[in-house]
Amino acid sequence: MSCLRKGGRLVIVGLYGSALNIPPPFIPMNARIIQGSYVGSLQEMGELMAFVRAGRIAPIRIEERPLEQATQALADLKAGKVQGRIVLRSTDCFATNNN
Repeated sequence: MSCLRKGGRLVIVGLYGSALNIPPPFIPMNARIIQGSYVGSLQEMGELMAFVRAGRIAPIRIEERPLEQATQALADLKAGKVQGRIVLRSTDCFATNNN
């Protein structure tokens, strides 16, 4: 949580993945917000994945960049240079449990 400022918001997108381990006191002490977001239903996701597996929809290109490149990533988005998605990664911010 060290990369999330006081009053900051963490938006978790998607329904599947690993665990997020956060000590509960750090959330209210710094007025941080954790919010979930998804679009569509599980049935629609299943239908979409069937189209992808059948080769009828190309997978979305995902480019990973270090968190330190966030400013450049935003500039690239604004300039229309990004195809697909950019995921910013920081090894310092969150511990995940991939069991």
